[in-house]
Amino acid sequence: MIKIIKIMFRLFFKTLMLLLFFVFSVIIILVITNINLPKQSKYQDHLDNEQKIYIAEFQNLQRSIGENVYPGWSAMKIPIIVYNEYFIFLIGYDKPPKGWFKVPQNIQLGGEWEIVDNDLFFGNSYYRQKTTDIKVVPENFVVKVGDRWVASLQTYEYSAVAFYNGFKEELPSVLKQIFPYRFFWKMIMGTPEDYISTLSHEAFHALQGESNEKKFNNAEFSNAQTDSYPWNNQSNIDGWNNEAKFLMLAYETSDDSLAKLYLNKFIEARDKRRELAHISDQCVLFEKQREWLEGTAKYAELSIGVEAAKSKKYTPFPQIKDFKKFNYYENRVIFFKKQINEISRNMNRQDENKFYYSGLIQSLILDRFDKNWKTKILIDNLYLEDLLRMIK
Repeated sequence: MIKIIKIMFRLFFKTLMLLLFFVFSVIIILVITNINLPKQSKYQDHLDNEQKIYIAEFQNLQRSIGENVYPGWSAMKIPIIVYNEYFIFLIGYDKPPKGWFKVPQNIQLGGEWEIVDNDLFFGNSYYRQKTTDIKVVPENFVVKVGDRWVASLQTYEYSAVAFYNGFKEELPSVLKQIFPYRFFWKMIMGTPEDYISTLSHEAFHALQGESNEKKFNNAEFSNAQTDSYPWNNQSNIDGWNNEAKFLMLAYETSDDSLAKLYLNKFIEARDKRRELAHISDQCVLFEKQREWLEGTAKYAELSIGVEAAKSKKYTPFPQIKDFKKFNYYENRVIFFKKQINEISRNMNRQDENKFYYSGLIQSLILDRFDKNWKTKILIDNLYLEDLLRMIK
């Protein structure tokens, strides 16, 4: 018996030592890896070739596949702004007027645009201006340059740098040296398709703004309701949970009659939630406007990659085919399915993220029951929820 105990103790001790060795090794690897994390952009005053290819592939994707996602999107010539902590770059806009306008406030920011010397964007000049304050940049959204709507996003390189630096500031000191930054960044923006899809999201806002500027501006101004919205009201939380359940049931069933029954249940649950949680008329409009603005942009972001993967005719921008990480949008099909599985959880978050996903699932259901919803939704006072209420 004593001999058996000794053997078990030795096995336990060896296992413990192996486990400690493994943990220690991982910590050492993470520390060494984190020492080499970039703290600033390497390419500061011009765009590197990889960034140019990402933008060119988005332009190619939008021109080729955009119409499959939303009427008129392929025909739009959307200029692109990308920026790092040093410069703001403007592509696809010849002789741009000074600065840019923050929307919907219509505040002009920035200075004169200069042509980037000794560099071209695939045969064409592009522009830049120096960043004087990292807090005064176009941000990841959309702006106007002159009278044109322009999609705006951090460069791929700077988005990683900003993630690493920002995450470090949030972590306790003991974790800063060993947190797996690269792993989490890869989960967020690990492939070219991830970045291109994010750029597609912001470019879709340009379509919304150009198609109905008044509706776009009102939807963005509605953010003023964020502080007064009853995020933590239990009736509101329970109601959103019911809405997510019925929307998912409507989406998942192949029986149209049953799907319509679940949609009626969704409408009943939404009306009851607003009544029990005392949602004001302003906050009701806030919900609908954010679902329209961000939910349909989420829909476009996911759909354009799926359409590219499904298309037998789509040919990506030639140079992106050399990227080992580029997978011809096949990963977007998988990502789309994962996002569908995440809808209920995200609709129950107590922040604006819920509207991205409630708008997404409503858009997908409208694809099935109203082939003209994308045109209708540009009308001033018509929102996704309103169209669902019309389904009989």
